[in-house]
Amino acid sequence: MTEQQRLLNLLTDKKISEEDFNTLSMALDKRPTRLMTALYLTVNPFQKIAGIKALYLGILVLFLMSALGFYAKTYYVNIMTSIDVGMNPNHQANYTFWLVLYQNIICCLSLSFGYLLFAKLFRQKGLRLIDFFGTVMLARIPFLFDTLTDMAFKTFIPHFFTDPNIFLRPSLLNSIFTLQNLLLGLWAIALYFYALKESSGLTGNKLWIAAIGSFLLATVISSELTMFFV
Repeated sequence: MTEQQRLLNLLTDKKISEEDFNTLSMALDKRPTRLMTALYLTVNPFQKIAGIKALYLGILVLFLMSALGFYAKTYYVNIMTSIDVGMNPNHQANYTFWLVLYQNIICCLSLSFGYLLFAKLFRQKGLRLIDFFGTVMLARIPFLFDTLTDMAFKTFIPHFFTDPNIFLRPSLLNSIFTLQNLLLGLWAIALYFYALKESSGLTGNKLWIAAIGSFLLATVISSELTMFFV
């Protein structure tokens, strides 16, 4: 029996008034579907995963992405960009797992401190460092999928990254690669935004100012520090 049918039975049995029935029926119609709830959780999982749980999962994502990134020969040059080491052969001599891990840590720390800075500037109370670090590390999961995609391309289509002219020629592979980069980039931005929202408690204009300001600040800082040892 559906919830709508239960309401009808309650109305028939005169256990609720017709006005109550209409109010409850409208509330049921406006309730988000499971699909909508699932889609919302993909961009804002932090309502379900926060605190120490987000920190543990974020650390797992950090180390897993660094390990896979090392095998995929990837630089994480800032909070939104990764590049293939092969694009600059002169840098390959300095390429190690610890460098990749360092780059990922810098990306997480720069954005976390940016969020914390703006939350402090707006005089937010009850701030916890663990919330900022945990949510930001977990928010980088799109880059884990991006790394897996790069590994798949290099494994099954090895010439894709070695041919210097391949991105200049229109093809289905180029379209797929570009589309997945676009979707993962948008997903990362959404996750970053909700990581700030849930960890800082900011709302309205303050939230948007903090999001844009910390994003720009973290991009500059991470771009400078990630390549320091390269």
